Amino acid sequence: MNTRIRHTRQPQYSRANGWKGAPVLVFGGIVLSAMLGLSACGEIDQKAKTEKVYAKKLDTHAYDGDKFKGDKAKWEASLSQRNGSQNESVRINGK
Repeated sequence: MNTRIRHTRQPQYSRANGWKGAPVLVFGGIVLSAMLGLSACGEIDQKAKTEKVYAKKLDTHAYDGDKFKGDKAKWEASLSQRNGSQNESVRINGK
């Protein structure tokens, strides 16, 4: 005959003592939702600034160089002509 006493593990949750981990989960959920809510308030300005300085050198427009001398229309026309010559359909079909 087996005379050992069988010990059972106490459940973490029972009606008598309640679940002891519930306040930690509730507090964690509140902290997590507060962090997610406040993270939306820190939006960074995404507008491009026209004059930036990199390595002590002023950032200028592409058409401000010696070739175009600030003429934006001439620069756009040159860019359009260069893009047209890179189009394979136009080069092969001759259209």
